Amino acid sequence: MKNGIYTTWPLLLSAFLLILNDHVLKYSFPGIVTGKISDFSGIFLIVLVLRDVFPKKVLETAVLVVGLFLYWKSPYSQGLIEFINSYSPIELIRTVDYSDLVAFVMIPVAHFVYEKRERFTLNLNKPELIKIPAIVLTVLGITGTSTLPQPDIFEIRKESSSERIDIAKAISAIENVTNPYNLICKKCNPLDNEGLYENDKIRLFYRVLKNNRGIEFRIMGSPRGSIFDRGSRQEEAQIESDLQYSLGHQFKGMAFVIKHLK
Repeated sequence: MKNGIYTTWPLLLSAFLLILNDHVLKYSFPGIVTGKISDFSGIFLIVLVLRDVFPKKVLETAVLVVGLFLYWKSPYSQGLIEFINSYSPIELIRTVDYSDLVAFVMIPVAHFVYEKRERFTLNLNKPELIKIPAIVLTVLGITGTSTLPQPDIFEIRKESSSERIDIAKAISAIENVTNPYNLICKKCNPLDNEGLYENDKIRLFYRVLKNNRGIEFRIMGSPRGSIFDRGSRQEEAQIESDLQYSLGHQFKGMAFVIKHLK
């Protein structure tokens, strides 16, 4: 076909969903579902693109994707990642989680879509107009999962589930940290259960835990910042440490718990 897979709606939908998930959904709705969307969409896109490049290599593309994904998701890839990150301005990031291998179910789905691509091709008057944007969207979707910083969610809370903290004092302790970094309050009312501080490089979200037991935090790069600014990653880690110290100084018996965001 003249425009191949890049004018099929499954490819466009998958690339769009992958980008939306990595930039928005993971942060707004962290959990198993959003953690797996990127793997399912990414595997689907990669297989589809490889079949477009090597249309006769059905088994070979499947074996290649399985092998590369297994290597990427294993601890054995850490050395390669560290080597690339030592020279690249864009930081590669991945989480070791073998439950992600369930995404292999998308390999036969991608092969089916490729073989039946005429069924899925959009009926456009000028399909060539969408081909280049579709290719760009696909590249951004595939590369974004591994190169955009994926923050951790962490909690600073009372060790005892029966104890409570004063939220107004907690916000004061948070601002002792945010002020030196010029993180401006966008939403930080003690009467609200969540808040946001931001500057040109970093965003800091917080959410009050159930029964005022503690506070959950997410620190990530601001959309206004540059992905080439690797210094902000160090700042994020330092802010995390400062928050732990500030709240631990304000309230006794606090625990620090990291919940990985995939």
